[in-house]
Amino acid sequence: MTRMNSSFKKNNSFESSMVCTKTSYNEIYFSGQIEHSSISNLINVISNTDETLYFFEDYVLKNYKKKLDLKNIDYDTLPMFLYFSSVGGDADLAAFFINYVNSIKRPIIIIASSLVASAGVYIFLSFNKRYAFEKSYFMLHDFLIDFPGFTKLTDIKTFVSQNEKILKLMFENDLTKKTLIKEKIKDDHYLSVNDAKELGFFERIITSVKELEEYQNSLLYKNLFFEFYNDFFVGDVDK
Repeated sequence: MTRMNSSFKKNNSFESSMVCTKTSYNEIYFSGQIEHSSISNLINVISNTDETLYFFEDYVLKNYKKKLDLKNIDYDTLPMFLYFSSVGGDADLAAFFINYVNSIKRPIIIIASSLVASAGVYIFLSFNKRYAFEKSYFMLHDFLIDFPGFTKLTDIKTFVSQNEKILKLMFENDLTKKTLIKEKIKDDHYLSVNDAKELGFFERIITSVKELEEYQNSLLYKNLFFEFYNDFFVGDVDK
C-alpha cells in the first residue's frame, strides 16, 4: 500500500473519518482521508449525481426546450461542483480515483475548501477546472510504501523508481504539475492559498461559489431540476 508520509501522520493525529455528501442537485462535499471506504463512497455519489443529471437533461430537452427556448442543452451542459478537503492517504487509491474521473464525460469543477494534503493534492491537480476558497491551504510531501519485513537496498531503489512512475502515470500529460510535485515532495512543504495560486495549482481564489460563472449558469436550472425530481422520483413513489 502506498500511503502518506508517516511523519505527517504522526504529528497530525487525524482520526480516520470521512464526510461525503450531496448538498444540492450538482454539488458534492468531500472531507476525509484517501482510503477504500472514502473513495468508494465518493465514486458512488459522483456516479449517482451524474446519472441523475443525465436523466434531468433528457427531461428538460423533451419538456422545456420549446417553452424556454433552450437551444443548446445536451449532455455535459451541467457541471458538478466538488468541495474537496483531505489530509491525504493512499496514493494508489488516488491514482485509481483519478482514472475514474478521467473516464467521466461530464465536467467536474473541484474547489479546495480547507487543507488539501499529500495524496489529496494529486487528486486536486488532476481536475481541469480548479478553484480554492481563501482560507484553504496545501501540503506536499513524499509518500511511503509499507515493506513487509526487512528491506534491502534494492527495495529502496524500487521505492524511488516507483515514486517516479506513479507521478508519471498521474500527470503524464502535464509536465508542469509533474515537475512541481517532484520539487516539493522531498519534505513536508506547506503552501498558503496565495503561494499555491502563484504556482498554478488553480485558476483563482474565491470567497463564494456564487462568484463562478459556471455556478450561476447552473442555478438557472435549479428549479427545473426539483420539478423534474418530484415528477421522476417522488411521483413514482406516490403512485
